[in-house]
Amino acid sequence: VLCTVYCVQMIHDMKFQLAGMLCHAGLLSSNSPADPSSNIYSTNDRLVSAILTAGLYPRVAKVTCMRRKPMIKTEKHKRCSFHPASIAADKNEFPTQFAIYNNMTKLATGNTIFDATFVTPFSLLFFGGQVALEKVKGEKDKVVTIDNWIQFNAPETTAQQVLELRHQLDNVLWQLYQE
Repeated sequence: VLCTVYCVQMIHDMKFQLAGMLCHAGLLSSNSPADPSSNIYSTNDRLVSAILTAGLYPRVAKVTCMRRKPMIKTEKHKRCSFHPASIAADKNEFPTQFAIYNNMTKLATGNTIFDATFVTPFSLLFFGGQVALEKVKGEKDKVVTIDNWIQFNAPETTAQQVLELRHQLDNVLWQLYQE
């Protein structure tokens, strides 16, 4: 019970610290996370997904096999699974094939991920790692890669547009950071 109380208090303190920092930066009008104005986007799942991707990247897992139990891989671990206590462990259908996670635990059965949030490919493309284009031999499509391991096939025009949008987004975020 002590650990639970300690953890809850730590999360509470971190929430107020983050709200204070966001308020100081001018991103929130109040330093209280309970203020309704601080939570106006909390029901926007895609925005929350993008923010989690930006904050937790490069901790990305890709679902590679969905037979009886999902098998997942990360950039460093080619074979992982969801922790048996995770709500994703017994599922075999997911909203996307990519998840952002916070912690990986090594069990006797291998590396497991407990806390996972499924994110869209767009969240990864715009808020993940280094994006590059590769030509596929004999194909009109391009492969958009993130950090040389996450790959998406796209028509050349779409791939170029994604790369340009990512570049523009990086510039806008950099300018906001400098202000």
